[in-house]
Amino acid sequence: MGLREALQKKLIFVSGKGGVGKTCVSQASALALSQHGHKTLWVTFEDPTLARGETQELSPTLHHVNCDASMAFEEYATMKIGVAGLAKLFVQNKLMRYLSQAAPGMHDLVLLGKV
Repeated sequence: MGLREALQKKLIFVSGKGGVGKTCVSQASALALSQHGHKTLWVTFEDPTLARGETQELSPTLHHVNCDASMAFEEYATMKIGVAGLAKLFVQNKLMRYLSQAAPGMHDLVLLGKV
């Protein structure tokens, strides 16, 4: 996809096998989009080399967040339950941890939900 087509998209996914440069390509794409005046959020998923969870302002038009599934699940539970302490107990419950790990695709669904 060229830059012209990318500028018209609301969401761009960069995927592939490990070690092929997804982070580099996604970061360069986000930077290019932001330099063309588009307010851009560059999202990475559980990158161990980057800070996790909090949105960082890289420039006035470029922000970054490194999503973590456990943090995203707890944040979602807090939104639904309404009490942070109760949501934390719910998420850290052994049965809930087992179910969230056993359900196929749950990990990816939680990360996409964060986006």
